Amino acid sequence: MSAVPSPVGVGVRPARPCPRPGAGWATVCFRGPGRGGGLDTRTTGALWRTPGGHGPALVRVDAVAAGCRHPAACRHPSGRFPCDVHLWVDTGSPALPRLGEHADVLVSRGPLAPASARRRVSGLLARYAGCSTAVVPGPDRGGCLVGVRTRDGGVEHAVLECGGRGPVVPVHLAAAVVHAWVVSGRPLGALCAVSPLPRR
Repeated sequence: MSAVPSPVGVGVRPARPCPRPGAGWATVCFRGPGRGGGLDTRTTGALWRTPGGHGPALVRVDAVAAGCRHPAACRHPSGRFPCDVHLWVDTGSPALPRLGEHADVLVSRGPLAPASARRRVSGLLARYAGCSTAVVPGPDRGGCLVGVRTRDGGVEHAVLECGGRGPVVPVHLAAAVVHAWVVSGRPLGALCAVSPLPRR
């Protein structure tokens, strides 16, 4: 049994980016940072936005332990939407051959033009049948192309802003929020942007 991590949302530093490992467990909680407790350097705050509103999300990244053990569940009430824990893998990582078939989310870090990004996302979802979300950065800073597997086996695509002219959310964190958003039952097309959570 893995050790129980500190609760998400306690003493986090919202604008601090997470490290860029090649694979990991992402825990996404749709709530803002809490108060008190120690600093959790594994957690980054993000702000999601739709045409009709916005809200916070906290993303914690945990290393993949031997045996691909699932991290401990959150120890707090859900926020606006249910918390989500999933496995993500960078397609350029040496971990891909070992973990790709188990990944819920695949991230490609090389920027591509829109048409190429769309083909890349569709190709990843076709190659890895267990994966439900794939994300590829676009050619412009702060944007990415997202693909989500639909219930009928197709792929829904969307363009997501990941920070624009300001600080940019790393693509694996944006992908984590997208996955959590969709599995909570929210439509992909409603999500316009994921950006760093501003410091208070």
